[in-house]
Amino acid sequence: MKRKLTFLLAVVMLAMVLLPACGSSAAPSSAPAAETTQQSGGTQQASSAKPAEAAAPQSTSGAVSGRTDLNLALNAAVETLNPYITGAIATKQILFQMNDSLFFVDDVGEMEPRIATKVETSADGLAYTFTIRDDVYFHNGDKLTADDVAWSIHYALNPDDGRTYSATVKNYASAEAVDANTVVIKTLEPTATFLKGVSMIPILCQKEVEAAGEDFGVKAIPASCGPYMLDKYEPDYEVVFKAFDQYYRGKAPIETVTFKILTDNSTTLAAFEAGEIDFVTVPTADWQRISNDDRFTSYLNPSAHISYIMINIRGIEPYNDIRIRQALNYAIDKEAVILGAYEGLGEVADTWFNPATVFGGTTDGITIYEYNPEKAKELLAEAGYPDGFDAGTILCSASSYWPKMAEIIQDQLADIGVKCDVESMESNSARTRRQDGAYTLAVTGLSIEGEPSYAELIWKKAGESGKAEMNMDDPEITAAFAKANSKIDPEERKAAYKELIELMQESAYTVPVFHKSTPFAWDPQLNAKLYMSYYYVYDFSWQ
Repeated sequence: MKRKLTFLLAVVMLAMVLLPACGSSAAPSSAPAAETTQQSGGTQQASSAKPAEAAAPQSTSGAVSGRTDLNLALNAAVETLNPYITGAIATKQILFQMNDSLFFVDDVGEMEPRIATKVETSADGLAYTFTIRDDVYFHNGDKLTADDVAWSIHYALNPDDGRTYSATVKNYASAEAVDANTVVIKTLEPTATFLKGVSMIPILCQKEVEAAGEDFGVKAIPASCGPYMLDKYEPDYEVVFKAFDQYYRGKAPIETVTFKILTDNSTTLAAFEAGEIDFVTVPTADWQRISNDDRFTSYLNPSAHISYIMINIRGIEPYNDIRIRQALNYAIDKEAVILGAYEGLGEVADTWFNPATVFGGTTDGITIYEYNPEKAKELLAEAGYPDGFDAGTILCSASSYWPKMAEIIQDQLADIGVKCDVESMESNSARTRRQDGAYTLAVTGLSIEGEPSYAELIWKKAGESGKAEMNMDDPEITAAFAKANSKIDPEERKAAYKELIELMQESAYTVPVFHKSTPFAWDPQLNAKLYMSYYYVYDFSWQ
């Protein structure tokens, strides 16, 4: 049986572009996406004309919409307006519209100036000097200063308050405004991914955040400096943005952006087909129908996402036995999961990192768990469970494809004698349960942003920098993450990542299942521009 379902993804994958790890204009490469070329409604194919992004085709109908508004949907409630404490995809999609950073890092790792016009790296690799623009304003009308930048970086990287960036931007030492337009950020030791990571941290208004106190993240405050400012914030129902007149790159083409919180896929798609939503992530079960409908432009977007099974190893029997964890890896028919839960729109994940989309991802010489239920039963018997065991529940989010994925895995585990129920809940609640260790098995996913080092957000130990989903206490894996992050040379870093990937595979703490592609559709009069993990409405416009 053919192992990898690559037929839908092949047309959009391009060669990996390797870039220098640090310097004034580039960061380590992640995966390229593609620019679409078809000029009308229908499914878009890809070309290699521009590897940095997936850009929507231009309509040739001659029709002009004249619209200045855009209606979008999110499949989960917004959990916070504090950009430093969340990893939730739906929440980050909201935050990206209102915030801005020192640089923007695209899908191939190229750094484009934003709040900073340039950055210089010291000879010893321990200091980065950023030159700050003098025409950036916050949504309260105040001018952004170098002090705001230094404060934001320090706030975001404070490891004592559970801030997300402190898990992904390693070895931070200090941030200092040395004059009105210059900020120097220092590291404890040369760190390969530091420049890219620190450049993407949102810059906020110190005065507004400190004045808000405990309300920061809960209530809307004008502390951001991005292209859109909040006009209405009801996190469980609706978020409305207005274009910010003083945005330094120019006012956004679309004046009003409304995000409806619609957690039911069928409801979302019905709203899209009725013209109430203009741009949508298409439920996989409806992809063939929507992609063949001439009323819409559709596009299958590559991603660096991994869907996986998380195994709770926090002292819970019998998962502290590696043979049990390996048995679970052998028990999963990943192709069947992709076909049943995601309509075949993905690729079997041999490891967490798709070699086609993640810098340093590889399967060469790596331990791979092929589907082998008989081997799984042998391992269970060796571990003292010849008749299987009760695994409790598989926890999952109630939205998207997660319940279906959990149910298929439930059936496959039953085939080797491992019995379990499926428990689904709202996605933010499911995340909290995983962080609290209140589960036995869970199905979830992560978009790998840039390099394998990003996965440390999940694989870290809680307490080092806030909450952690896996709460890993494996010194070898912790050291392997640190080693990879210390390698400035791209080839040396790739070698270190290979060691890390092998340790992740050998430990079998998770079951990597598949790398998905994301099906999108939109009004053909809308010019849409996509990146692998997110989209930015500032890049959208109407005909």
